[in-house]
Amino acid sequence: MRKISGANAQRILEAAPAIMRSLASERDALLEKNASLNEEVTRYRREERIRKVAGLAHNRNLASMGETEGEKVAYVREAVEQGKDLDVMEEAIGISAPNGSLGGLGNSPVGGSRDSGSALESYLRG
Repeated sequence: MRKISGANAQRILEAAPAIMRSLASERDALLEKNASLNEEVTRYRREERIRKVAGLAHNRNLASMGETEGEKVAYVREAVEQGKDLDVMEEAIGISAPNGSLGGLGNSPVGGSRDSGSALESYLRG
């Protein structure tokens, strides 16, 4: 083991606070950058998930969310910003009828009018 002289020890002790402040500053900058990058990754993943859910809706031709895929993306993005859960939306889209309307199953008037596909009722009644 090497011995340190008193003069060398004094220089090390004088330089240590500046080096420690420099390292702490560098650490803080890296922590900030890391937090920023984590937020960016989270935003990217959320946007990717929004596009996936909108693509699923587009593939099932759900017109209630918009005509184009871009309109569906905007619809899903707005719903997420209002606090809607993407998992629930994805499940609802997955169980909806193709070419149907998301949540539009209860729109048929009671009494069997000619609207909303009551042709089956008319056919069955003769």
